[in-house]
Amino acid sequence: MKRVLSGCLLFLFFFHPGFASADTRTVEIPLTLEFPLVRSMVIDKIYTSPGDRLILEDPDWCATIELWDPQVFPVQTSLGIRSKIRFQSGFRIGSTCFNIVNWTGEIEIIQSLRLDKGDWQLKFKTEDSFIYDQKHKRPFLAGIFWDYAKGYLHSTMDQMRIDLSSPIKELKELLPLFFSETQMPKVQSWLNTLRPGEVLIQSDAVRSRLMMEVDVSPAVEKVPEITPSDIEAMSRNWEAWDAFFVREIETLIGRTLEQGERREILDTLLSMRYSFTQAFSGNTLTQGLINTQFTNSWDRISKILRKYLIQESSGSLLRHLAFFTAADALAIVEKLGPAVGIEMTPQGLRRLASLLGEEGKDAGLAYSYELDPRLRELLGLGPPLPESGPSVDVEEFESPVESEEMPPKESLWHGAFLRLASAGDRAPGIPPELREWIPPQSQGGLPQYLDKVHQVLQKATEETLSKNQQPSKVQSLYRLLVLATAWQESCWRQLEKKRDKVTYLLSYNRTSVGLMQINERVWRGLYQRDSLRWDIRYNARAGAEILDLYLKDYALTRMEAQGPTDETVLARAVYAMYNAGPDELQRFLKRHRSNSPHDIDRLFKEKYEMAQKGEFEKIALCLIGTTL
Repeated sequence: MKRVLSGCLLFLFFFHPGFASADTRTVEIPLTLEFPLVRSMVIDKIYTSPGDRLILEDPDWCATIELWDPQVFPVQTSLGIRSKIRFQSGFRIGSTCFNIVNWTGEIEIIQSLRLDKGDWQLKFKTEDSFIYDQKHKRPFLAGIFWDYAKGYLHSTMDQMRIDLSSPIKELKELLPLFFSETQMPKVQSWLNTLRPGEVLIQSDAVRSRLMMEVDVSPAVEKVPEITPSDIEAMSRNWEAWDAFFVREIETLIGRTLEQGERREILDTLLSMRYSFTQAFSGNTLTQGLINTQFTNSWDRISKILRKYLIQESSGSLLRHLAFFTAADALAIVEKLGPAVGIEMTPQGLRRLASLLGEEGKDAGLAYSYELDPRLRELLGLGPPLPESGPSVDVEEFESPVESEEMPPKESLWHGAFLRLASAGDRAPGIPPELREWIPPQSQGGLPQYLDKVHQVLQKATEETLSKNQQPSKVQSLYRLLVLATAWQESCWRQLEKKRDKVTYLLSYNRTSVGLMQINERVWRGLYQRDSLRWDIRYNARAGAEILDLYLKDYALTRMEAQGPTDETVLARAVYAMYNAGPDELQRFLKRHRSNSPHDIDRLFKEKYEMAQKGEFEKIALCLIGTTL
């Protein structure tokens, strides 16, 4: 009896659906044709006469039907196409037509739709049509003639097709690019099951589903240990992903975005970049982070992209439809879990990005640190910051020697840019414009140095206030915030001297530079990299602008909704975001409520309170190890 029972248990274990060795799921990929897209395709296929008109003529009846200005709308489970119509009809005597009816009004054509798997054509079938005069009433005389003539129009409208084979082909070719070569047969087997679902007419779009069977059996092979070379390879993959995201959002340049939409895009970008820099610095970067960033960002901005890209010309609409369908498919498949094995590869991202551009053009995804003024405007940051000092593309200078005769200022740099190249192994001599920002090594010149840095920070603060108009109640807080942040981040240093060399101040994890320790990866494209490194005034402006952003658009907006906030807590919350990104705001507030601050919270609080008291001479402690 025990043996029989054991056998039954084994049978249930291996053959019960919950314990099956293979787990196949039906994935539903949305295929969405917004009404503007459908309208554009109707015009492109049917309204082909000059002026986007449909003209039908029957010489025997002396009849002409002319339609223009089509609009698409839902009619219960069917699709309606409403157009202006001019209908002429009469009789012929010899070669001359005598019109009895010459009528202008409106027509509504009601159609059902189905998606054919054989050729992936979305096919239209006319169910009925109705004509109305300008008072939306059925015209009597025109209606009699229309009952005979509408067959011509119906047969023409029944020829309407939207060819979706191109987006389907793109999906089938693109999806395998996001998997390793060994997984290609598996992915191809999924794609072989691709089939259309029911076509639904909804309030704003024609929607269908692409059905696909996906094997999500858990992987049995052991996950190898991640090596430094793996981290470096994944870093390159992330750079391709970051470049893809920028390429994606830059399709919105020139659109009249709402302020909330701009902030959503900026918040997504910053959160993504901060997460990467933290993972990269901590050697915890994995492919899973990149995959998750893809799906999370797509969830956040896909609606914004759809809203504006579907207003494009008909020539690019099908390519954009292919882009949205493929991106939706990637996000859905990725959410099935790591067992599926999807990877956001540079090759796949380049192919996906190509759907946003002109057909036949390769989409380069270069990870560049060049300033991108259009990106700043798109994200609501305004024109680029002014560059008023040297912008140098070298890593270090020779340390100054007091007896060395320096060439005149004009021979070293012109305007806002300075381009110097090292000769052999010897670094160039430091220009005089930079010498004054080398921190003194003793008490002698320290008061003068601190006073000059103080003036730079104050000027950057006032410039930002005059441009962005912070509420008056927080202006004094903001002024102290800039000073305390520079104190915490760099001990008021733009440059540092190492033995016989001078270089820009670089953070321990080699990501952030200068007086305000601007993270070059996080703010890539939004600031001039060389100016951040070498121009203390530019670096101060950048830091003041970032603090202004976090104070006004994040801390004030989100914290004041919870009630009155202590000034010091508000400043600390802004600094927490400055240090670790927008997502840090809620984490900081949680720490504050539980009275469990991090060391960095405590240290910034000390700096802010000393700035409130004007105790800036204490900066000497972190510069030379003693007070003034």
